[in-house]
Amino acid sequence: MKHSFIAILVLLVIGFTTNSCQRDDICPESTPTTPKLIITFYDINVTPTELKDVPSLSITAVGVNNPVSLNESGEIVANTDSIAIPLNPASTVVDFLFVRNSGNDEQNIDELQFSYTPQDEYINRACGFKSNYLDLNFSLNGEDTDSWIQNIEIIESNITDELTTHVTIFH
Repeated sequence: MKHSFIAILVLLVIGFTTNSCQRDDICPESTPTTPKLIITFYDINVTPTELKDVPSLSITAVGVNNPVSLNESGEIVANTDSIAIPLNPASTVVDFLFVRNSGNDEQNIDELQFSYTPQDEYINRACGFKSNYLDLNFSLNGEDTDSWIQNIEIIESNITDELTTHVTIFH
């Protein structure tokens, strides 16, 4: 009787410990997260299908003390023909200064405002939520007569991934 009591007790302990263990909730790196706005730059003069670098491009969020994550100073600076910039999921409008030839005497600044409708999407318990941006629209702000941005086209108005270009800027 004493041996059967101990055997039952051991089986109960094993049963409780194996049922109480759960796998860790870790969000895999392959899980889609809040997408960035993908912008490509094209040459308006030569051929509108040819990508064209913007020399010393600097992009700064307007009125944001702590930008989402451009760099420590809140800017992106590069010679590039495409770029991914974060939008603000807590807002419906964000303004950016697009600076061509940043940091030199030929610097040219255009202010571009993007408006959108943020929509949270539940992924799972481990990953939480991601934000998508729907109904993207834009306006080129200011009365700049020397604008380096000549034309803007929205290619995809719903930003749900980073697989395609969302906006094309011709310069």
